[in-house]
Amino acid sequence: MAAKAMLEIGQELVAPYKGETYKAKVEQHEGKAVVVISHGNQYTPMGMVFTSLSAAGQALTQKKACQGPRFWH
Repeated sequence: MAAKAMLEIGQELVAPYKGETYKAKVEQHEGKAVVVISHGNQYTPMGMVFTSLSAAGQALTQKKACQGPRFWH
């Protein structure tokens, strides 16, 4: 079993996907570390936060599964 990727508050990540570069940052929301995705300079509203890198990757790719730590750098 692979170790769960640790999310650090303030961490910035990028993911190239289908010719676009997506950015994300880890923020604190309701006492938990969450991934907030951006495209360009627009971050998603707080209703669109993800508790893991994999969930954030799945939302972008619209696939059933995503290896979050491999998708985000």
